[in-house]
Amino acid sequence: MADRAHTVVELVPYDRDWPERFSVSAAEIAAVLHGARIEPVGSATLEEYLVFRDFLRAVPAAADRYESAKHSLAREHRERRSLYVDLKQDVVDGLMLEARAWRRRSRYR
Repeated sequence: MADRAHTVVELVPYDRDWPERFSVSAAEIAAVLHGARIEPVGSATLEEYLVFRDFLRAVPAAADRYESAKHSLAREHRERRSLYVDLKQDVVDGLMLEARAWRRRSRYR
């Protein structure tokens, strides 16, 4: 199979069970990659991740606030990961509001 990996394309009938099987595989892959996200292209979730990423790249002050909040929360809640995650989500939610406004202003995408 390794020799054929880049030389053969096989067309197969569409499998209606594929999306459900993929979601199980995606969860297994994400668990192995620890923290990696797997989203279908064009999904609303993927678009949100991309807006957040691009906003942080375009607005260094926002990236600095995000980094500072993550470090501060990690120090304060080193022993309570679930609390760290919950509090970080509040930071992300606030930044997402800014990111969506940035997207509207900048005609991003």
